[in-house]
Amino acid sequence: MTTELEMYEQLLDTPEAQALLNSEPEAPWGSLERPAVGPYPLDAMPELGHRIALEAAKSLQVSPAMAACFLIGTLSAAAVGRVQVDMGGGYEEPVQLYIAVGADPSERKSPCLRLLTQPPHDYEREENERRAPVIRQEAVFREAREIALKKAQQKGDEKEAARLAEVLHELPETKPYELIVTDATPEALGQAMARNGGRMAVISAEGALLSVMAGCYAQGPANLDAVLQGYSGEPVSVSRIGRPPVKIEKAALSVCLAVQTEVLEAFINDQQMRQRGTVARFLLAEPESMIGRRLVVGPPMDEELAAKYHRRVKSILSISMPFALKPDEGAREAWEDWAREIERRSCPGGDLRGLGGGWEGKLAGNTLRLAGLMALIDFSGLAIREHVMRGAIRQIRWFADSMKALCGVNELSQEAEEMLRYLARRGERRVSTASVRAGLKNRKRFSRAQETEKALDELAQLGMVRFYHEERKNVMGRPPKPMVLLHPDILKR
Repeated sequence: MTTELEMYEQLLDTPEAQALLNSEPEAPWGSLERPAVGPYPLDAMPELGHRIALEAAKSLQVSPAMAACFLIGTLSAAAVGRVQVDMGGGYEEPVQLYIAVGADPSERKSPCLRLLTQPPHDYEREENERRAPVIRQEAVFREAREIALKKAQQKGDEKEAARLAEVLHELPETKPYELIVTDATPEALGQAMARNGGRMAVISAEGALLSVMAGCYAQGPANLDAVLQGYSGEPVSVSRIGRPPVKIEKAALSVCLAVQTEVLEAFINDQQMRQRGTVARFLLAEPESMIGRRLVVGPPMDEELAAKYHRRVKSILSISMPFALKPDEGAREAWEDWAREIERRSCPGGDLRGLGGGWEGKLAGNTLRLAGLMALIDFSGLAIREHVMRGAIRQIRWFADSMKALCGVNELSQEAEEMLRYLARRGERRVSTASVRAGLKNRKRFSRAQETEKALDELAQLGMVRFYHEERKNVMGRPPKPMVLLHPDILKR
């Protein structure tokens, strides 16, 4: 007579039961190969953005992706501290973005950056030309009142001196218009922001800011408050001995950089930048090289189109009061669907998991920011339309592919590399963590259990393995067994 235990074992051997036991976590496995980054979806931009990026790329013979990134950086600089996306329920996103484009020498990244960011530079120059006579007149008036105050004090006329002091205190003071810096340490950047009401845009073809942040502070960690808070619009308060205090009620920083490829890779791999969430704030790109396929001289820009682009950017710069963009119902639904997809792909083993020290966690917010910028260049009112949001999502997908490709060039640590070779040689997709420790216990690198766990954790962060627990068969009261599930491609290598 068949016992209950034997019946249970027979059920476990059925194909249905084995399929259930061998089922894998829901999140899809990402590719272990460096993902190919397709062409930038210029058609996902509103018409003016699409046309100007394409014209710039053809004229300078650069990748359209490079032109698109610098166009987005220009819109961000124009709107920094002026515009936000209001999702309701207290959730708001400022529209400023941090963008860094990596390219090798002779890729014409500097001319491309200069061409597309010319409108804010022109606006800054024109605004200072307009303010110059006012500043001079105020200086003359102030100087005259200061002289009169000094005379009143010398005469001992306290009443007149008090009146003049009050007049001086209430005199308007027009300051030079300051929006763009090209080279600054994080500390100097914070001071510049404080002088300008918290707003600033870094536009640079040198990438010195990344270099400084990514390892030039041998004396200790860099003070990144202005950079970190400037992304999220938070207050900044810094007091350091030997430096002027920095107090900003609501910081707003935009960053658009063209850098050497090795600078970009060093920034991505810098442990401090990853741990402090600096890398996670950036949209990073390494557009395809056009060297060897370029015309000697590209076609000239369409002057009417360029003039329209300049006017549109300057109209954004002329916004006097901060205002909010609100998505319509279709745009909101599209964004929520995308946010849910990001969440699924950020699960352990998902293809977005662990990018750049939490980069995936800011992806939904960066989508809203990009949608806000696209709405500004679309210029269709104060609402973000559904087609604009879907276009922004397509563009952000490209940045996600770009980030995956950039992080894919990171080398494994020696311990993780040895662990990967060991797991591949075992030839089993499912192994217990205890058997892995036992198999490696005689190797110097894995003499301690912590080293084994650290190497496995690194592989898990890169989506090469996943952890799960397996119920023990025929054993009552024992806890589930910790297991490691290998990426299906590892055993194919």
